[in-house]
Amino acid sequence: MTIQNLSPEEQQWVDATLTELTLEQKVGQVFCPYMIDERLSPEEQIEEYAVRFRDETKAFTPGGYYLNRYYIPITPAILNNIKKISPVPPLICADMESGAGGGLGGVVAPDLVTFPPAMGIGATGSEQYAYQAGRCTGWQARMIGVHFVFAPSLDVNINQDNPIINIRSFGEDPELVSRLGSAFIRGLQDGGVAASAKHFPGHGDTSEDSHLLLSTITADRERLDKVELYPYIRAINNADVYSIMTAHLAVPALEPNAKLPATLSSIILKDLLRDEMGFTGLIVTDAMLMGGVTTQYEAGEAAVLAFKAGADWILMSPDMHSAYSAVLKAVQSNDIPEERLNESVVRVLSLKAKIGLHEEESIDLDGLSEVHDLNHYPTKVSYAMCDSAVTVVKNDDNILPLRGVESITALLLNDAEEKFSDSGESFFEELSMRMNSDISCASLDPGMDQEQIESVSRIVEQSDVLLVGLVIQVLPEKDSVEIPEEYSNIINAALAANKQVIMISFGNPYILRRFPDVTAYLCAYSYFQPMVNSVVDILFGERIPYGKLPVSIPGICPAGTGLNY
Repeated sequence: MTIQNLSPEEQQWVDATLTELTLEQKVGQVFCPYMIDERLSPEEQIEEYAVRFRDETKAFTPGGYYLNRYYIPITPAILNNIKKISPVPPLICADMESGAGGGLGGVVAPDLVTFPPAMGIGATGSEQYAYQAGRCTGWQARMIGVHFVFAPSLDVNINQDNPIINIRSFGEDPELVSRLGSAFIRGLQDGGVAASAKHFPGHGDTSEDSHLLLSTITADRERLDKVELYPYIRAINNADVYSIMTAHLAVPALEPNAKLPATLSSIILKDLLRDEMGFTGLIVTDAMLMGGVTTQYEAGEAAVLAFKAGADWILMSPDMHSAYSAVLKAVQSNDIPEERLNESVVRVLSLKAKIGLHEEESIDLDGLSEVHDLNHYPTKVSYAMCDSAVTVVKNDDNILPLRGVESITALLLNDAEEKFSDSGESFFEELSMRMNSDISCASLDPGMDQEQIESVSRIVEQSDVLLVGLVIQVLPEKDSVEIPEEYSNIINAALAANKQVIMISFGNPYILRRFPDVTAYLCAYSYFQPMVNSVVDILFGERIPYGKLPVSIPGICPAGTGLNY
């Protein structure tokens, strides 16, 4: 089935709604603005958005809104207000790559459940886990009013220097990415939301972040068919994915204009994705406020080019007024035929009907009061996945499990903003519960001064066994997943002093390249409570490590590495 293959009732709603829409409203339906302003408190947002949605609905009638943060019960209350004033039910979208509680960069809804990132699922190799993560995410998303999830990433991460995909990918093997990605898609859509596979035609072989600039994939067509495009073919044919998100990438083997992102290329969207690959669902752009577009095109021009290229939904334009006006003017002048506009509007409406928006009631805010009831089963799934994901890559001298160790210094090095970290508190607490004697703990976070760094160095100098947790996050516009130099200096000094160093990567798995001489190395892929628990269990031999590394670490170990004890 596809989103075009509707029931008679759904088709009737689509046809009737299309007939009732004015030209201006049709143009509005192909836009999805950004919703949450993080500068506002949750309480301030209710008042702010009551005015904004009234004005935007009157001016544009947007097809939906993108959520970057959501709060219970504030966000559902805001969404109920949107539904009351909008003549067409809006699609509410969010990334939710790591569960309803987790988005790109960290936990965004602490009341809901977070799952390991895609690479953590890849370490389990389990389609069942991928499906359950998708299904639980979809179920919780619908409970809070989200209908459309921009996941999973079907990017095949074959570039170890990739600063923006990395752990968001299931791995480096196109077959693994296809299997787990398709299972995640089926889970999401069985859970009641539309999935959007991304970032087409594939973002896994870049060393730049398209949030900042136009990246380029230099592979030839033969390699693209075998690697980048393969998971999308499987998602279309085997998982009936409802939507595909474009990438702001130059792909010379497909589009000869080296300055034209895939998002704006009719060769890539129409000729390849629609005609050759047979995709009939909704094509949504990646956020149009990203540098891969804005460094070359202004908002109105970019929106028109994307729509002409074959995109159906324009996501997060940096200037909604200019983008909307430009597309409306292009339709009025027949630069974009109204028939072409209708095709995209029908796809938007069909997606809304397919997931039941035409008959959806307001969110039951009273039903959200017992959030823990929503979390019981998803939490069990999350903990089980973490237990199966943690990967022991190296274990020299059988230093693990840690039994009978008298003294350990634990160090957590976090390179992300404070809001994505608890500064090691949960890690240290779990370690302390298992040590018979005192444990020395220290953490470093961005912004600490030289005196604080030197204080941590002195603690490390006094240790015999150093346990290092590295929280190296993948974040938009961060442009690096390398360890900061001041952190690297501390670890190298410990190694030079012949200390036993046990390293846990709570993020970028490729960090082992920088420290090949560590005594032991574990990959945990993400820093959140269930994963911390699983890591510490495995360190002390309370749980068998089953994870298999879904990527190779060049010069050190191949994909599939995973030690048991």
